[in-house]
Order: sequence, then structure tokens, then C-alpha cells
Amino acid sequence: MSPGLRTGNVDVVPPGTPEAGERPLPPKKKRFPEVHYITGKSNADENQSPRPTAARRVRKTLITLGAASAMTLMSFGSAAAAPVSHPDGPVLSGPAAQIVQQIKDSQNGPQQKPQAAKDNAGAKKGQAKGNGQNKPRQAPAPAPSLPDRIISAAQPEIGTTETGGDNCQKYSGQCVSWCALFAMNMWQDAGVDVDPEQYAFTGNVYETGQEKGTAYDAENLDQAKPGDVLLFGTGPSSPSTSKHIGIVEKVDGNQVTTIEGNTGDNTDSVERKTHELSSETFYGGVSPW
Repeated sequence: MSPGLRTGNVDVVPPGTPEAGERPLPPKKKRFPEVHYITGKSNADENQSPRPTAARRVRKTLITLGAASAMTLMSFGSAAAAPVSHPDGPVLSGPAAQIVQQIKDSQNGPQQKPQAAKDNAGAKKGQAKGNGQNKPRQAPAPAPSLPDRIISAAQPEIGTTETGGDNCQKYSGQCVSWCALFAMNMWQDAGVDVDPEQYAFTGNVYETGQEKGTAYDAENLDQAKPGDVLLFGTGPSSPSTSKHIGIVEKVDGNQVTTIEGNTGDNTDSVERKTHELSSETFYGGVSPW
């Protein structure tokens, strides 16, 4: 028995002392502090061994993503980063997570911040405006007035002639004097509420204008304006006194330009004519009602 302390009749053997005939155990090797190659911390300081599984995960990630990129990004600092999920195991956090995230960002390219993207979009929009590519919308053109519509309807008819003679024409099914039928057709085409077939006689146009308050007599011919009609003769009582009618195209001082149907050398066409605005020619006029 190995030497020991004697206490009474019992030998007390110190712990770790080999019994007689036993081979003594070799002394434990001194374990040098290990320094974690990522965090720089010593296991001697923390009184615990590093976690080899986490180190292997980080090492595998660094090798996969490129050691050269990792060494470059390690110079950015060791500030704490948000935890990063890893496909081989638990979540990485701290400096290791920051390095892994920076490597991924370097491979995917810089991510543009929402505000930066918004500013860039605004700059491009401003540049487009400067280049004239994004001009402001123009207000729609106003709708043409009733007089303009009447003139626009009548002007293309200049040169139209009768179909077969004997006062037969396209403005009515009646083969009668058709100057008033032509004028009322143009009014109707422009939107005036009128039935042209009721106005084969020019005097009826003037009398309806009197009823509706739009007629003026020979003393007020200065009221004539484009789109009106002027009545030739001395009054509306009969065809012998109310002889003809024309649409006013333009008034220039005491000269008036008209577009007339059932006129011309053979009184069989639509023509533009100019007259002196005088009571010797016209007994009155009517504006569209």
C-alpha cells in the first residue's frame, strides 16, 4: 500500500495516489488558451472552450462566399449586427453575423434605399420635364359656337347644284324654290331646332323669328352677324315681297358676304355672294332661335 497518513488504525491514502502494483496515471497536459479567430476572445478569459460547431459553420460560409471578400469586410469593424439565419444550424449573431451579411451584400450588389430610389425617380422626372418629354397637359379646345357650326355646315355646300333641274335638289323632297330649304337645313345641321320642310317660303322664317324674338327689321340691319339669315325684298307677306334668303358668312362694314341656295346664273346652285347691307336689298334678318 502506498504511504499515507495514519489515523488510528486506518491508513488514509491521499486521492490520486496509486495503489501498490498499479501504474501511475500520466499527468494531464497543460491546455493553452485558445483564441477564437472570429471574435478574438480567449477561452481562458471566458473559462470555457469555444463552440467548434459555430466556428465550423462560419468557416464554411466564409469559404463559400470567398475568403478574400471576408478579410476585406472584416476591416469595417466589429460592431454588433442583427442575427443571421444559417442553413446548417442555429442563428448567427454578433460580429460573425455582420461579416456574413456584408459578404452577401457585396455579392448581390448595393441595395438602394427606398428614399434614395424615390429621390432618383424624382430627379429623372425633373430631367424629363426639362427635355420636354413630359409637357403639361393642355386644356381642351372650346366647342365651336352655333354661328361657327352654321358657317362650317354651309361652306362645303358651295357649288352644289340641282339634281335633274326643275328645282329638285337634295335639301328637300319638294321640287320648289329651295333657298329657304337650304338655309334651314344648315341651321338644323348645326343644331338649331327647326324642321326645314315647314320653311319652303322665306316669309315663314321671318315670321317665326318674330314669334321667338330673334328677328330684326330693315332699320336694325347692323345687328346682322355670321350664322344669321337675311331676307331679300320688302316684307314677309308673300313670295312677291319676300323673294330670297341667304346665310350671313361675314360682315365687313356695310358689306355682307352670304352663302345662298337656289341662286346663280341659272338659279340652280349654292354660291357665295357679296351685297351692300342696305334696306334697299333686305327687309330684315333673323338670328337662330
